[in-house]
Amino acid sequence: MVKGYLYFHDGETFSGNWLTSTSKKFIEGEVAFYTGMTGFEKVLTDPLYKDKLIVFTYPLVGTYGISGTDFYENKPLAAGVVVYETFPLTNHYAAKYTLSEYLQKWDIPLLTHIDTRAVVRKVRENGSAKAALVSGEAVLEQELPQKGIVEKEPVFLSADKKVLANKQHGSAVAYA
Repeated sequence: MVKGYLYFHDGETFSGNWLTSTSKKFIEGEVAFYTGMTGFEKVLTDPLYKDKLIVFTYPLVGTYGISGTDFYENKPLAAGVVVYETFPLTNHYAAKYTLSEYLQKWDIPLLTHIDTRAVVRKVRENGSAKAALVSGEAVLEQELPQKGIVEKEPVFLSADKKVLANKQHGSAVAYA
């Protein structure tokens, strides 16, 4: 799996894995989160979430797939999607796509294995948060500073056991 990052403008960074490929090296947006267990089809197509990086907090998203009947708009409006885990198959007779297939079709990045609870805690504690989904460490270290996105050195949060910072976020520990 290809590594990807959710990079907040304050420098805090969560590492995960790309489940979809995208033509973009990084995607900026405001982080919005959704705490429901179902309804991800509507959230993806809701104009309220247009150009947002949507973080789904339920630990497993997409088990029933995408049917194409539960939409607000004809296509997804999210800039990117972050989940802890998504189901690789569909469990509903009307499903046409898995979540990852649907997002891939529209070139919307899907980042998995992120501690979504820690992300939500950060947004709740600090208010509105600008962030970027980043495709790799080279982009994180070289291209974001050139675009004026980086405000301070990144603090990585991952399960790699490589200590980068001294922070604790639920089950995710900051390592360098």
